[in-house]
Amino acid sequence: VLLLGALAALIVLLWDWRVGLIVLFIEQLGVGALAVGVENAPVQMMLVQTFIIGLSCAMLATSGMQVQLGRTGRQSGGWFFRLLVLGLLAAALMSLDLRFVLPNVSPAITRLFGWLGLITLLMLGLGDHALFTAVALLLWSVLGYAVATFYAPVAEVMIVIGLVELAIAFACSYLIL
Repeated sequence: VLLLGALAALIVLLWDWRVGLIVLFIEQLGVGALAVGVENAPVQMMLVQTFIIGLSCAMLATSGMQVQLGRTGRQSGGWFFRLLVLGLLAAALMSLDLRFVLPNVSPAITRLFGWLGLITLLMLGLGDHALFTAVALLLWSVLGYAVATFYAPVAEVMIVIGLVELAIAFACSYLIL
């Protein structure tokens, strides 16, 4: 859980699109493993979600390579600024002792989901490039898919979330090009 939280912070700290896509896929693998191993989510649904995120990352990476996107695209502030914002966010989260409650879900996983949600909002607030917006929205979708598998493990709901993820990847790939 701590590794997944640190990797999410690494996306914001480094602000490199290649790292962002790799970490997004690793986050999906980690959230999927936690959902299956700890919360007994259906394995098939998490495999489909991992495939969709992998396909989305491949589409975005292909678009980034085709336009020969620089290492960071358009950076939002320096690494020190982003480190301070991450530190402030983590300090506020710990000092205010905010508790995100998801019934029947482990408190550690719930805290991880809260941290990933805040990282997603931070990425949307700091970035103005389509690729980083796509990474943030897909990270948000990873959380939404995992929560849906906990509370509504219905195939139709999972299909809709998967289609939304593919639409996000297609739209942002088009915007990159």
